[in-house]
Amino acid sequence: MQANVLIVEDSMVSGYILKNIIEQEGNTVYISTDGNRLVELVVEKHIDIVLLNIVLPEANGFDLLKALQDADETKDIPVIIVSGATSVLDVKRALDGGAADFIRKSCEPLEIVARVHAALKLKRKHEQLVLSSERDHLTQLFNKRFFNNKLEKQLQELAQIPNGIGLVMLDCDNFKSINDIYGHTFGDYELASVANSVSKSLKFGDYACRFGGEEFSVILNNVTPFQAYVIAERIRMNVEKMGLMNQSQPIVVTTSCGVSHTGGSHLGGQNGGGEEKASAQLVNEADTALYEAKRRGRNQSVLYTDINDQLDM
Repeated sequence: MQANVLIVEDSMVSGYILKNIIEQEGNTVYISTDGNRLVELVVEKHIDIVLLNIVLPEANGFDLLKALQDADETKDIPVIIVSGATSVLDVKRALDGGAADFIRKSCEPLEIVARVHAALKLKRKHEQLVLSSERDHLTQLFNKRFFNNKLEKQLQELAQIPNGIGLVMLDCDNFKSINDIYGHTFGDYELASVANSVSKSLKFGDYACRFGGEEFSVILNNVTPFQAYVIAERIRMNVEKMGLMNQSQPIVVTTSCGVSHTGGSHLGGQNGGGEEKASAQLVNEADTALYEAKRRGRNQSVLYTDINDQLDM
């Protein structure tokens, strides 16, 4: 079971001893001697498990454990506390704080390997459970349950997102006709292909979801209204360029996109920025823009504030 392992030790000597033990199992091992940027390092290196010393030059291992537990990106990464301390209270504090295990430095190498394996197995099982509960089986995008939870969380953190949040609702044009003509198997193939194209059109930190049927939703993090519209257009054009085939017959798939936006107080309310909206309002505005894109002839993106501007004229 190969993994990316991060060892956070106060001593490079101790770190390399652990590194040599764990690398023998085919793992990729990184060493850090302080806790600065620990959360960022775990995310950047795609770490699967952290071995963390309690005593560090400029940090407290228990505080670092809490920081990893509190961050969404790292809360499910198992942390094994490695310490020369033998106090039962330290063990209790570590396990109560969310550590997966506690290893004393006097442990035999075989025991260290076994404990790392056990923590990784639990992590894999947890990932499978999360995957089954948060992913759509057909498209492998996040499902509507995840979408609802993530959007609410993003809105709760809106004050910390400089440019605000964009939402794209997109729908496969004429999907029922394609299903009727080419069959449901091809329809499923189209949905999976569109999902793949949507995912490849996004930047890190965005979330593509299957909203239901042939409709998809995309949460865009830290974007202005115009940037959200540009991403929607990129999605739309990438879908149109997919080039699906059915029995040597080319099938052009198009989508219509509706875009809404909230937050970005420094925008002063211009073009949709500044106003904070509830999730239901944000979804309703993106849906309204989507229906307007359909009304205008499909295969285009519409920004909700553009509709309002026209109505106010």
